[in-house]
This record gives sequence, structure tokens and C-alpha cells, in this order.
Amino acid sequence: MLPSPAGVQEQFRSIVSYNGTIGALPLIPAPFLLYYHLGVFQRDNLSVPQTWEQVAELAERYHGRDGMIGACLMAAGGRALNPRTPKG
Repeated sequence: MLPSPAGVQEQFRSIVSYNGTIGALPLIPAPFLLYYHLGVFQRDNLSVPQTWEQVAELAERYHGRDGMIGACLMAAGGRALNPRTPKG
């Protein structure tokens, strides 16, 4: 039995509910955090990416430059994900 919407934190309620009914809850919350190299962003006059597409574009542009790795995302269980990996 899933909890009532009142028992779920507001930030999760909208993404796990349909027509006011909770349909699923994550067992392990794993938010994505984005860290970036402030010095590079200031040097190159870059803005912080607002979408995953922008993250992927910057990762491709900077990968291998000045010894940098474009991006590394870690999924639950520690498997690295590539933002450009085809879905399906």
C-alpha cells in the first residue's frame, strides 16, 4: 500500500502522482548534482547549463581540452552514464 499524498514531500508529490494518486516512490533518492570548473567558466565567459542538452554540448566541446574530461554521471549502483548514450 502506498502512502497518501499528504505523507509525501511536496517536491516528490508532483512527479510520482497522477490524478492525485501516488503511483510510485523511489526506493533510493539519487538527485543529480552538477559541479563545474568556475575558473574555466569565468575564463571562457560561459553560463551554467540549464538543460542536459547544454551539459552534453559543453562536455563534448571541452572533453580532452587542457586534460579535462567532459562529464561523468554516476547512476545508482555506480555505473557511469554518458549523456549522449542513445535511449532504448
